[in-house]
Amino acid sequence: MPTLFIPSPARRIGLAVLLASLLGGCATSPAPAPASPAPPPLALEGTASHHFQVPGSGRRYPLWVSLPASYDQQPERHYPVLFVTDAPWSFPIIHGLRALMGRGDARFDEFILVGLPPQEGLSLRDSRSRDYTPTDPRQRAGFDPEDYEAPEYGQAAAWRDAVEQQVLPLVASHYRADMQRKVYAGHSYGGLFGSYVLLTRPQLFDTYILGSPSLWFDQGEIFRLEQQVAARRAASGEDALPARVRLYIGSWERPGHEPRSYGPDGKDMVGDVQRFAGILQQRGYRGLQVDYRVIEGTDHGSVYPAFITDALVWALPGRNPKYHEGDTAQSP
Repeated sequence: MPTLFIPSPARRIGLAVLLASLLGGCATSPAPAPASPAPPPLALEGTASHHFQVPGSGRRYPLWVSLPASYDQQPERHYPVLFVTDAPWSFPIIHGLRALMGRGDARFDEFILVGLPPQEGLSLRDSRSRDYTPTDPRQRAGFDPEDYEAPEYGQAAAWRDAVEQQVLPLVASHYRADMQRKVYAGHSYGGLFGSYVLLTRPQLFDTYILGSPSLWFDQGEIFRLEQQVAARRAASGEDALPARVRLYIGSWERPGHEPRSYGPDGKDMVGDVQRFAGILQQRGYRGLQVDYRVIEGTDHGSVYPAFITDALVWALPGRNPKYHEGDTAQSP
């Protein structure tokens, strides 16, 4: 025979309250809490964002500029300028390094930092693959489709012209920039683009920092270009190439390294850097300084933060001489 459960008076009151609250919840929902205002976006101190449009293309690009700490306090001073590719990740790295190490000009000279982000509306991959590469490898027989996944390639000449005609004048007109001290820093495809500019229009920059340059691109197109440029120079008797160039490469950026490094698989990027630096040195161009460094224990991704401090000290040396003794960069 089933047992009838009869709650006590106290329990009956509690059940009634619970039932009322449940029924009340079914009848009317509580008013939602007012939404909190969205927090303001984080801005890097001393930075500004410009925009420019490439004539005839409809392409619009942002341009990020960060001023050194002493800029407002020294109104008569003009500063060297560092231009960096792949700005979404390289710009904040160098901005932080400059704040940490660059004040007072001891380790490296204070500088204006200019970042080159991708075209508006395009991903970093698609924009850099198109703008930083000199040729379209898919037009050549035997290309490996796994190496080329972006929709466009081969417009480095147009991007070089945009930098010369749009970016450099904008910086010169808006800031106290010493345009006789322009430094370029690029990594991977950005290093390839810097190599292309060095060969085709070297006067755009005075110093080139080329990190893990993708010299393998399009079956070594940059080496073919170098041969063509060298032949034209020899025919015209042009032997001057006043530029300072330093290449960096991670020691793991070669085939067969274990653990497998991040980066293009099967490419001997260490060998490519050594070969490219050696060729430039052997040309005997007047005014050209070339060397390279292999950064031990780094791969294609980790080499950038590992080398960029050394590169800044080399490219923009500060006033303290002890930081510039015993430079052991490897020469070809």
